[in-house]
Amino acid sequence: LLAWGVTHVRIPIGWWLVIYTRQTSFLHGGFRYLKRLLRWLKPRGMRALLDLHALPGAQAANQGYTGHKHSKAWFFLSKKLYRRGEHAMIGLARMIQKFERDPTTYGVVFGMELMNEPEWTYWGTHPGIRQTYETMIPVLRRLLPANRYALFVYFNSVADGPPWLQRMRTTNPAVYEGVIYDVHIYHCFSDDNYPGREYTNGTDACKTCCRDRVLLDHIAAAGVPLAVGEFSLATGFWNDEEFHVDFMKNQLTMFGQTK
Repeated sequence: LLAWGVTHVRIPIGWWLVIYTRQTSFLHGGFRYLKRLLRWLKPRGMRALLDLHALPGAQAANQGYTGHKHSKAWFFLSKKLYRRGEHAMIGLARMIQKFERDPTTYGVVFGMELMNEPEWTYWGTHPGIRQTYETMIPVLRRLLPANRYALFVYFNSVADGPPWLQRMRTTNPAVYEGVIYDVHIYHCFSDDNYPGREYTNGTDACKTCCRDRVLLDHIAAAGVPLAVGEFSLATGFWNDEEFHVDFMKNQLTMFGQTK
């Protein structure tokens, strides 16, 4: 990774690594491997974002990245699971503090992400995504100060996310400084899934300059910091190797030109 110019890595973590109990049915022991990875990164001058990728009961329905697939996003529907998730966020922040006190991992972790791709139906519910951000970001800032740590937040709507984050950064700058809009860019979901629609290499490659640039510019226009936390060369249909090389170059060029 370092040879390819990679300087930062986003490490997905399940909530059970932070607050493990025997009743979870998840395997125990992930902490040692996480610490070993951070120790590998340190001598290479690389930094890590710890992403709370899976929350208790699942933050989105029917998604494998939540740890257990559930038919509903029970994290937002069960008070018990929601509280457990809040405790996991606080626990991860304290774990980061512990890494900072360890000379072998000091300076490696630069931030954490509160939750990965929560189901957007719950943006305005109680409890919900917005409530979680507004409740937990001030709590986490007391553990992970803005002058040292970034907090990543994910939005599935450019209509809701940028204005909210812009407003919070304006009204409470001390807390929301260093809160980063996490963008995930894929071309293999949604816009490739219409029956009877045939895509060509040229069509999908064009999305990089036509669709993605507009998406990122819309976020950047709100004046909020953003990072592309996930992106993929998958398109939803078969391409040859040469296409994927050009496709990657186009995307990296576009990312570099977005301000």
